Amino acid sequence: SVAMLSQLSGQFGGLGGLAGGALGIKNPNDLYVGMLKSRTVADNLISRFELKKLYETKTADDTRKVVEGKTRITSGRDGIITIEFEDREPKRAATIANAYVEELYKLTQTLAVTEASQRRLFFERQLDQTRKSLASAETAARQGLEKGGLIVIDAQGRGLVETTARLRGQIAVKEIQISAM
Repeated sequence: SVAMLSQLSGQFGGLGGLAGGALGIKNPNDLYVGMLKSRTVADNLISRFELKKLYETKTADDTRKVVEGKTRITSGRDGIITIEFEDREPKRAATIANAYVEELYKLTQTLAVTEASQRRLFFERQLDQTRKSLASAETAARQGLEKGGLIVIDAQGRGLVETTARLRGQIAVKEIQISAM
């Protein structure tokens, strides 16, 4: 049985384009084909359809080899990915071929969440550093006031107030970015 995927970039978001560009892959479909042929997808299908039991294989590796032998995934120039799965029961073949699409969707969602989590962690670290810088600037301002009073601090004080305001602004921006994620 055959399942076909077309215009994956639209269905799965910009993940293919982003990851493909980062990996040097010119055609996002190549990335999707690689994901469809991945061990993760195979293992999910094996578990989901109890294929080890069905094909009476001894090990997970043996089952993967059987599944790999029954599966053909190709990417055409027209942007359509074709998934073919052979089985003695046509209905099961169709179900498994279509399950590849579902597993690809799950995998791309997981990768997108992971990417967003990494961005969030990056922004949280930046926010933490900005808060520390702000605390240091405020401490320096207090110490300057205690040591030199208002006369000495006038020019420095203006600089510290501007720095504090800028750092508070950066914190606000980072908090908005984090909450948006």
